[in-house]
Amino acid sequence: MQADFPNSIHTWDDVEDDVDIISGAHMNSAHAECIAIETLLSEQQSNVQAYRHTSNQSIASSTLTTLQIQGELADYLGEYDASSTFYFQPDSPGWFYVHCTVTLANGEVGKYAVLQAFVDSDSNLRSLFWPTQVDQFVISIQGDIYITDTQNLKFTVFHNHSSALAMLYGRDQSYFTIKRRINW
Repeated sequence: MQADFPNSIHTWDDVEDDVDIISGAHMNSAHAECIAIETLLSEQQSNVQAYRHTSNQSIASSTLTTLQIQGELADYLGEYDASSTFYFQPDSPGWFYVHCTVTLANGEVGKYAVLQAFVDSDSNLRSLFWPTQVDQFVISIQGDIYITDTQNLKFTVFHNHSSALAMLYGRDQSYFTIKRRINW
């Protein structure tokens, strides 16, 4: 059974003593406090979430195409350019958890598509996919990448289908997340 959580955030001053924290009345308050602390920490660390939000992007055959993912849900430090280069450049070096999923349409059976995460000109993560049906297919990559503050991360697709593929738009269709790994 899920607990009901308050719409407002309480402070630890609301708790009479440490024993009260485990009582039912204060569990909601303790959970809300944890969410507030997590939000504060994430706003001071790299945390970018974006999705393709306007229309499908055409991806030409036999061309390395940078994904134009322009609908930012979070970018606390302004590290992602969602309007021109579509690059992520961290404000300081470190390890980053990277996840990207794209939904492609107009594929052909027996052809392939590759989703890649590039840091500058080096492909750090890649996923190769051969569709088994003509309609839509999904490719995902995820992993940890070290990026310096002078390097750029971008997502690309390359394919050998006879015509252009369409990267579908929408929060649940084509999106990515980049989060700094703390204490790595």
